[in-house]
Amino acid sequence: MSVYLGKVLELQSVCSQANQSYITIKISSEQEQGTEVLWKIDDITADHLKAIVEQELEPDIVYKYRLSFYSEWDSAKKYYVSYLTRTYCEQSERVYFTCSEQYVHELQMIRNCESLDELKFLTSLLEATENPDSSNVENARSYRRLNRRLIWSATALMSIIILILVGSTVPAFSYKMASGKDDGISPIGSMTKTADSIVELASNSETGTITAVNPQFKAVAEEETTKPVSVAAKPVSELHVQSVELSETVNFNIPKGTVALTFDDGPSKYTEKIADVLKEYQVGGTFFFIGENVEKHPKSVQYVKNHGYSIGSHSMHHLELTKQSKAKQKYEITHPNELIEKLTGEPVVLFAHPMEPRIKLSSIS
Repeated sequence: MSVYLGKVLELQSVCSQANQSYITIKISSEQEQGTEVLWKIDDITADHLKAIVEQELEPDIVYKYRLSFYSEWDSAKKYYVSYLTRTYCEQSERVYFTCSEQYVHELQMIRNCESLDELKFLTSLLEATENPDSSNVENARSYRRLNRRLIWSATALMSIIILILVGSTVPAFSYKMASGKDDGISPIGSMTKTADSIVELASNSETGTITAVNPQFKAVAEEETTKPVSVAAKPVSELHVQSVELSETVNFNIPKGTVALTFDDGPSKYTEKIADVLKEYQVGGTFFFIGENVEKHPKSVQYVKNHGYSIGSHSMHHLELTKQSKAKQKYEITHPNELIEKLTGEPVVLFAHPMEPRIKLSSIS
């Protein structure tokens, strides 16, 4: 009997030590808040997971990765496939990866076990840190914290540099603002003026004038601040707005009294059955396929094409494109075309936005 009960596996790091690969995961369930363990896995699975985690995405975003218990044998390519879910705030996407039979077997053992102590390939990080000889575990923990330390170190270094620059430029800048001259001002980082020459300025928010505390600069300061300053607003017509001019536009229409049938989010195990029903009743239709599903069901794509139905792209992972970077948007739109064209031998000219209503592209024949 399965005791799965909603277990969640959060991938935290991937590392290797002494020709052995490990991943650090946090296992949570309804019974336990979360247990960090070190999982000894094969190199093939580790390499694919590491490639996903280290993939260059948005530099300022910290993603979370949740391993799925799903796995499937690809008989055509002779390997197992699983996936993890990459999340940030309310956004999430599935990322598939190749894995070994050993990984699949141990994944199911984690899913069905009553106690993690039963699994010899897992080591609790809490228990391992109490053992000074556990160099592998300590290496994994250090690897997981490496990026955080680098970020904090870089931030601290930049803060020190900014403080030094600001601290060295303020005295010379204050003198120049008060006197209106730069005669005798020493280079940044040094001062030759006496203490009597340092001017303290106070801003008057009501009149817009500046008062010089040192009488030596009072007249000069008042003269400079009484000069009218005009700031010309840039005309709206001169603002640059990025735009793209279409060389050719195409509108699709259907006769009055007819409807267009579209089938989104496939291909799936039902795609070929849908095509058979349409063919039986001589009905037209357009299939908008998701790229990651095309990789899972390539035969269904060819089946739809061989039956004469139109095929379009529905993005790679069905993400909300308006919230993605430009590079990510380009990948989501163009990569499914490459996958579909490789299977059908024909260019893909139709695209259905994953979060928007469809344009009617096909009609009943």
